[in-house]
Amino acid sequence: MQTQTINPQDLSWTELKNIVFAVSDQIKETSAQMKETDRKLKELSTRFTTTIGNLTEGLLDPATLKLFQDAGFNVNRFFPNMRKKKKDSNVEMEIDQFMVDGDTAIAVEVKTACSKRDIDRFITKMDDFKDLFPEFASKRIFLAIAAIKYEKGCDDYAHQQGLLVVRATPDNIFSLDSSKNDNLITL
Repeated sequence: MQTQTINPQDLSWTELKNIVFAVSDQIKETSAQMKETDRKLKELSTRFTTTIGNLTEGLLDPATLKLFQDAGFNVNRFFPNMRKKKKDSNVEMEIDQFMVDGDTAIAVEVKTACSKRDIDRFITKMDDFKDLFPEFASKRIFLAIAAIKYEKGCDDYAHQQGLLVVRATPDNIFSLDSSKNDNLITL
């Protein structure tokens, strides 16, 4: 495609309007293409995030029950991705990992990368747990956060909030850090 230099003084008013309309149409087409590209990128980002999250949960699932049993928690039943929606309402909850037996239960939020905001959201989300899952209302429920990576200071923040902390070790094995669990919260 060759670029042609045009002197605007050599154009008639009609020719100039036609050029402006053609450029306007090209801008509209480009804008529509950019919106479609944005939509596709958001869709890919959501898929990627979901896939990485599922991978993290999948890596942790086989180890979780044993980690907590080895730390002295009396839990023998494991429920990955436990979900419930309250009848006649839009209130819905998913617990990434839930372990229970006897009067003890542990709810685990799994993150690839954990931030303070993730911790705060998890604690707030759990305020509705016993309303949505009345079958566990009589249990002593501990809260735990598990992540491959914690933002700076987030693991300490989780401990300060009373959560159990599970982290990836350098050899890609998960460990439960129970050294700072003086103030564990339970529901």
